[in-house]
Amino acid sequence: MIPFNKISHDQTALIYHEERISYGELLRVSTSYQEALENTDEKIIFIPMEETPKTIYKIVACMLAKKIFVPVPGQEALFHVQKIIDSFSSAALWMEEFEYFKTKRNELVLPEDTLFIGFTSGTTGERKGFVRNQQSWLRSFEIFHSVPVFHPKKYVTCLTPLHYSLGLYVLLQTLYSGQAFILDIKSIDDLLNMPEILNNVQIFSVPTVFRYWLARINKKILGAFDVILGGETMSVKQREQFFAQCPDASLYVFYGTSESSFITYTSDRFPENHCVGQNFPEVKISIKNKKNSIGKIVVNSPMNFQGYLKEGQFYPAEMEISTGDLGMYNRTLFYYGREDERINRKGEKIFPTEIEAIMLQLPQVKDLSIYGLPDPILGQRVVAEVVWQSQPLTLKEINQRIRKYSFRKVKIDTVITVNQVSYSESGKKEKISQES
Repeated sequence: MIPFNKISHDQTALIYHEERISYGELLRVSTSYQEALENTDEKIIFIPMEETPKTIYKIVACMLAKKIFVPVPGQEALFHVQKIIDSFSSAALWMEEFEYFKTKRNELVLPEDTLFIGFTSGTTGERKGFVRNQQSWLRSFEIFHSVPVFHPKKYVTCLTPLHYSLGLYVLLQTLYSGQAFILDIKSIDDLLNMPEILNNVQIFSVPTVFRYWLARINKKILGAFDVILGGETMSVKQREQFFAQCPDASLYVFYGTSESSFITYTSDRFPENHCVGQNFPEVKISIKNKKNSIGKIVVNSPMNFQGYLKEGQFYPAEMEISTGDLGMYNRTLFYYGREDERINRKGEKIFPTEIEAIMLQLPQVKDLSIYGLPDPILGQRVVAEVVWQSQPLTLKEINQRIRKYSFRKVKIDTVITVNQVSYSESGKKEKISQES
């Protein structure tokens, strides 16, 4: 997977605090970890994804030993393993020593070159694993770097945890490409005292996490770094704030999923609302079950995953993968959010992302979250949790502004003032209100 024979062993592979670890050292130590792996017959290895070199040695050792690894959070690793162990007949948790597990499941049959299995609860709460082989990720590395704006820089870091698919992806892409991955970077502030790195680094993150750290630095950040964000789109106001605070930096946003890697990207400073850009090379997009041009986003790509692992069974993926998202496509893709987050208000289909994009342009709004709650008359009513920047608007004033900019019948029924919108580590919004 990692072409050590093509990368100078003197090059820096990892930076951990003050320590620089070369590719030669990475291979040497990983090979010693491989010897420990070869003393176990277990094929499935759970790896706690702590932000330390030891974690990287374990991952590389699994690849060298042709073991399938399963990333789990570094904190309370045993607790997280116990939640997913029922998907396997047996496995081992790699702490200082191996801890072994056996279940009543039949032995799992997976594609021959399976690299790892990531677990996600998605938006439905149903726990499932997504299976990735080496070839699909190798194609992802190649296709990503074939786009001129994403040509490799010397240094790379990621502001999301390594056990999430973005963090793991960025780590392995970095090592495959011969770049240097900076471990344990928790904020932009960590890079401010390293001007050599700040001028030659790609910073991957999701918009919410990146904005969180940017807001805590009350000065301009001077450096020609690249910020590459995946997840929800950024509003015009948020982009203006970014370019004002990071005048020499470049901002790129991509749309993708754990199952399909990279789908589209945009390097426009101010793209249209909902626009997530043009296709990555070799990616084909279609829109199914369209209504008013908006429907389910379906992807055919050499970067697609192999299938799902559910309740101990492997289910191969189709050639075309439904992302579970809604969009409109005409040379460029417009993203309207998750299918299961769409609100059905009195027969009218309402997209939370559309309302959020409109309201985030209002100077009074700092942040917000839109979702639906059951209603005996409307079916679902539209709820807005709002963090106000200044004097709050009334419900009537909010709906007047929404009607001005939306061509659909969109209306908010309930406004809840909150101190902050709650986000998970992966950048997804979580409801604060449990009102029903």
